[in-house]
Amino acid sequence: MKKLLIAACAIAATCIMFSGCDCLNGSSSSQSSGAAKLSAPVDLKMNNKGILSWDDVESATAYEIAIGDQVKTVEDNKQDLFALVSTAGDYTVSVSAVGGEAATYEFKAVQLAVPSTPVIVEDPETHAFKFVWEGAENTRAYLQQVNDGNWVSNTESYYEISSTGSYTISVKAKGYAANNVLYLESPASSVSETYEHKQGPV
Repeated sequence: MKKLLIAACAIAATCIMFSGCDCLNGSSSSQSSGAAKLSAPVDLKMNNKGILSWDDVESATAYEIAIGDQVKTVEDNKQDLFALVSTAGDYTVSVSAVGGEAATYEFKAVQLAVPSTPVIVEDPETHAFKFVWEGAENTRAYLQQVNDGNWVSNTESYYEISSTGSYTISVKAKGYAANNVLYLESPASSVSETYEHKQGPV
């Protein structure tokens, strides 16, 4: 009986010394380790609206996005980079399925310059009155605010007056993305002088 007790103690000591072995079921701990990490996202790309997207990762339930000191979790396989970047510079964004390997995407952010203050002119051909302004380099479209209303997109560098009344206008260069560059929306221009329009174009 004493020999059996000594043998049992020796087996227990051996299990403590070699913790990598599961002496109760005869299997190694490596066999009971957790599942492998999820793979890294692939095909990261940014569209002209600044949306970064990637292919779905199999078994992923959410994704972690890290840029600078910002980390956020999203359920979809896309992220608006304008929501994460507000200053010009070179950036690297890291994307991973939660608990998985990460992939990175590099891009540059450029600040668009403020357009000139709109001024009223009369078209020499149509005699229509319009506010006109000058955009800076890389500007493709504008946001305009007439009489403190909502900001409205405009691909032209003018706003034509169509009815009688008082008008003021302010404009911004509209943000967009192209060729791995995020062009950031400009601050608003100075507000134009008030223009009183008394009749429509002739």
